Order: sequence, then C-alpha cells, then structure tokens
Amino acid sequence: MAIEIEFESPSEHFERPDWLGEEVTSRLRYYNFRLNSRPFEDWPRDDRDAARAGRHLESTPDRVP
Repeated sequence: MAIEIEFESPSEHFERPDWLGEEVTSRLRYYNFRLNSRPFEDWPRDDRDAARAGRHLESTPDRVP
C-alpha cells in the first residue's frame, strides 16, 4: 500500500504513526506517472516482494519497472 501525505508547508509538524513504513518520495518507481504506466501488480515478483518487505530496490534506469 502506498500512502501520499501532503502538508501545508515543509515545516508542518507530523507525528509519524508506528504503522507507517519507509519514506519513498525520492524513489522514481513510486511517482504517480510511473505507477500509472506500470502498476505495482505488473512489477517483477522480486521487486514486489522486496517492496513488501521494506527492501526497496534502487530506482536505476534498468530496474525501474
């Protein structure tokens, strides 16, 4: 599951809940345009398994699903 949280400003206080996983803002594969063109369900199984386990594979040109 991916959750997008938007704030009014970068300095806005946010108390991070325990259930919230790793920050993936800088990972290209999670950008909306990428997920729209290649949804998570279409990623290679190893990539999906790694993401589910919190071991997000680096977004390099040859790895971006």
